Amino acid sequence: MILSPFDIDQRARKCLARSIPDDWTISPPTDDVGLDYWLQITEHGAPVGLNCFLQLKGTQSHTSESLDIAFRLRTDRLLQYLSSTAPVLLVGCWIAPTDPNDDEARFCVIRDYVGYRLEPERPDTRSWLSQKTVSIVLSPQDALTPEVCRQQLRQYLEIDSERNIQSEDRLQRLFRRCRPLAVAVSNMDSYLNTMQSQMPLESRTLLKQFFITGTILQESGKHKDAISYFTRAHHLAPTPMVCLSLTFSFEAIGDLANMLTIGLQGLGLENDNPYLLSNVGTACFYLGDIQNAFAYHERAIRIEPTDAFLLMNAAATLEYLATEIMSARRQETLERARGYYERANMLRPNDDLILMDLGLVLFKLCRFRNTCDVLEQAVRANPRNYTAQIRLARAYVMTQGFDRARQIVDNLIRYGVSTKDVLQIKRMLPR
Repeated sequence: MILSPFDIDQRARKCLARSIPDDWTISPPTDDVGLDYWLQITEHGAPVGLNCFLQLKGTQSHTSESLDIAFRLRTDRLLQYLSSTAPVLLVGCWIAPTDPNDDEARFCVIRDYVGYRLEPERPDTRSWLSQKTVSIVLSPQDALTPEVCRQQLRQYLEIDSERNIQSEDRLQRLFRRCRPLAVAVSNMDSYLNTMQSQMPLESRTLLKQFFITGTILQESGKHKDAISYFTRAHHLAPTPMVCLSLTFSFEAIGDLANMLTIGLQGLGLENDNPYLLSNVGTACFYLGDIQNAFAYHERAIRIEPTDAFLLMNAAATLEYLATEIMSARRQETLERARGYYERANMLRPNDDLILMDLGLVLFKLCRFRNTCDVLEQAVRANPRNYTAQIRLARAYVMTQGFDRARQIVDNLIRYGVSTKDVLQIKRMLPR
């Protein structure tokens, strides 16, 4: 029986509802992002801080005897999904001819599908970026069931969350939030359009393909592979965008000398690029040239004073200067750092990373009650930000809020976060 598009959509919604655990919640996104649902993992009615977007499709057709199903997505929409800081799931439902109980849900994580299935193995093959639409094929092995959700999908979201939250590498944690793929591609397109007379179309297309592949690998944490693709793009023609991406990945693998070298090359191409200035400042910071580091960060925020990413980098450098070097001007320098963090917080309200570092500065200023207030906001914004919870417990100890400190420590230990800091705080609590 051939169903109408409306009936297919209704059956797909019911199929999705059967395919996720009963205690998980799905709701429309709060923003108009072109996606159907916001999926939230909950336990005992409370969110655990693991979320993703979800795009739902339905079809009555199989593509072959292997029972694959396929959906076509516009390439620009696919790039939009890749630019999301939260993972985007595509759930495709095969709608049976008669019995709705035979309907099947399948899924893929868009970011992984692009990285592992779409990207060509040979760089000279035709890139999916040159197509108007892309076919997403889901096989029976991609089945979505409540058991798969509880095990595979939850584990994936936990790993994704840990990669973004637990790393102490500030720039890399913020990279995906502040410089999404769609923006990077748009900037590259604009730059390549100015090079039409200097570079053949084939080379420009290949450069863009290397850049996109490198960016996807970078966002998946595969920085050595990303560097390989970025370097190939760089050899075709040096561009500020590729230099910037290389600085992020060189930092992630600890190659600070190359991070500084390639960052300076990028500034030679575009000397007022605030993100290159900031990353060069970070390279100087790690290499021990703290004064020059802050000079680069200060130049960056003079050029772009309304970017939370740049403000955070400048604030972090000031915080280090105050604590480790400029002890005579410690209070004054920490106050400047606090000002930068508060400006960043105004630009990105409820960003747990900004709140977490603002809380650290307030703690060093001995404003412990203010520290508790700010870090409570950070924990509410992301309950799995364990670093913020550790700092919050320490702040409550300083205000003699021992009951709340003990509650936080017990929760951390229950989640397996029995670090040296957590155990030290536990020993500070009265019995």
